[in-house]
Amino acid sequence: MPLWEAGLFFGIPAIITIICVYSVFPYLVEHGCSTFVSYAIVLDIPLAIMLVASLVAYRMEGNPMSWPALRDRFRLNRMERKGWLWTIGLFLFMLITAGLLSVLLLSIIPGLVEKGVLTISDSTPSFIDPRIPQGLESMKNQMGAEAVGNWSLLVITFFSLILNILGEEFLWRGYVLPRQELTYGKRTWMVHGVLWTLLHAFKWWQMLALLPGALALSFVAQRFQNTWPGIIAHFVTNGIGMIGVLLVVMGAGA
Repeated sequence: MPLWEAGLFFGIPAIITIICVYSVFPYLVEHGCSTFVSYAIVLDIPLAIMLVASLVAYRMEGNPMSWPALRDRFRLNRMERKGWLWTIGLFLFMLITAGLLSVLLLSIIPGLVEKGVLTISDSTPSFIDPRIPQGLESMKNQMGAEAVGNWSLLVITFFSLILNILGEEFLWRGYVLPRQELTYGKRTWMVHGVLWTLLHAFKWWQMLALLPGALALSFVAQRFQNTWPGIIAHFVTNGIGMIGVLLVVMGAGA
C-alpha cells in the first residue's frame, strides 16, 4: 500500500470525524439532543464507516466471508504468553505516556489560547475542549443532573467503545498494516503510527500525547504479526473512561 493510498484510508475518516465533531455535534445539540449522546453519535458515525470499510475492503480482495478467512487475513491469531506480556507492557506504556503528555499539554494550551497564540473553535465539544479542566466534577457538570440513574448512558458508552475498537483495529491493524508491510517492510510501524495519530486531528492539541502510544501499538502489532495486542491494549486504555461515566450515573459524590 503506497503512501497516497494509505493517506486516503486514514485521511477520509479523519475529515469525516472533523465534520461530525464540529458541524454535526452543534446541530444535534441545537435540536435538543443531549451533549453526551450527541458526542457519542458524532464519534460513532466515522467509526461505523471504518468498520464497514474494513469488511468491504476485505471482500474486494476476493476473500470469503467466513470467520477462519477473516481471522487469518486480519491476523487475529492466538495469543501466546510472550504476546500477553508485551500487551500488558503496551497498555501501561500507552496509559502513562498519553496521561503524562496530556497533563503537560493541557497545562500549556489554555495559556496559549488566552495570549492568542492558538485558537480553539467555540464549537468544540466540552468533553474534549482543552480550555475546560477534565475530571469527575467536570464530567458531572457536562452530563447534567439527569444523568444520575440513567443506565442507558453506560450502555451507549460501552457500545461506542466496542465500535471504536473494532472500527479502528479491523481497518488499521487488520487490513491496512499488513498491506503497508509489503511496501515499507520493517519501517512500517513508524509510517503507520504517524498516520494513525493524524486520524485524531479533530483534537489536534492531543496528537503529540497520542503519538508514542500509536507508534508502540503499531510496533507490537507488526512485531507479533497479531492484531489482538492492539485490540486488548486499545480497549482497556479507552475503556478507563467508562469509569467516570459509571460514577456519574451512580451519583458518586452527589
